[in-house]
Amino acid sequence: MQRISDRWHARLQNALVRHDSPGISVAAVLPNGMLVTCAVGHADQDRGINLNPSHRMLSGSIGKTYVAALAVQLVQQGRLNLDRPAIEYLPNTDWLLRSPGAGKATVRQLLRHESGLPRWIFTRNVMASVVNDPDRIWTNADRMAAVRDAQLQFEPGEGWLYADTNYIVIGAILERILGEDIETLIRTRILEPEGLSNTIALDGQSVPGMAQGHVVTSRTFGVPTRLLANGDFAVNVQFEGCGGGWASTPTDLALWARALWSGRYNGEALLGMIEDGVAAEPLGAGVRYGLGVMLEDTVNGPLAFHDGFQFGFLSSAGYYKDLDLAIAVQFDTDDLRAPGGPVSLLLQDLATIASWEMRRLDPLTGL
Repeated sequence: MQRISDRWHARLQNALVRHDSPGISVAAVLPNGMLVTCAVGHADQDRGINLNPSHRMLSGSIGKTYVAALAVQLVQQGRLNLDRPAIEYLPNTDWLLRSPGAGKATVRQLLRHESGLPRWIFTRNVMASVVNDPDRIWTNADRMAAVRDAQLQFEPGEGWLYADTNYIVIGAILERILGEDIETLIRTRILEPEGLSNTIALDGQSVPGMAQGHVVTSRTFGVPTRLLANGDFAVNVQFEGCGGGWASTPTDLALWARALWSGRYNGEALLGMIEDGVAAEPLGAGVRYGLGVMLEDTVNGPLAFHDGFQFGFLSSAGYYKDLDLAIAVQFDTDDLRAPGGPVSLLLQDLATIASWEMRRLDPLTGL
């Protein structure tokens, strides 16, 4: 619908100017399956290249949704039990035995960030390697070594702490069960069947069609002000793995959000299990966290979503159940001030605009 795109353009242009953002790209899938896109600003400020919806950007922790969806596949097949401890799937695994808690957290607790494991990223040694060794290939053992001498933040099931460490362990479990690396598994079992051809694992030094990452927040870690240098990543982006190691477009993210959280992908029965969330107050008042999903009650009804942060980029993708509306937004900056608040708040504004225009077109059906 052109009116949605036009009104989005005005809203995004206002945000662009008010918060000094390089570029913002949005896509939505309407109830009738129609795709609406919009982009404003620059894909590369220095070269004056305009941003368009086909530019890929790092989508950060939205990658956890792929990992969780694959785990749910295995639950459905009877090959994974959410209430078994991780160590039962990874016996005699040295890096897990030497990690805080030694793998006693269950699969469910890991997926919901209830394990008590500390965060492995953003430590001094990790960030130094990420910045200074862009060619390094990080393994699960390398990642978990960063927390080897740390303590559990709380006993499993007795608190909540968002930590990529949980998904490193989950990824290792999935690799052990299925016998392939996680990037291959996500590509062949999720991305290709869903036709998400613009979503690519960060397993090399470059991704075709990337927007430039304008780095602000990540400068504190020593990341240069531009993520790309002559088309290649200036720092290591492969390090994140199952915590969020993919690049995508708003269109792919919106299509995936609709498939996953409408219930079509896993079925209504498993959707209830996925959205059985626990309180996640650090993410915002009233926000809950399920199996790779953030959950919030909004003015537009229940929202299932996930945000993403990576060097030079901010992202959010969600699905409004009452509206049957999937929407995704990406910024080509990691400046946390750029959206004027949490990225999901901009998602909410854009969803409200889309909902209003759908009702104007047909008050009975919204189509």
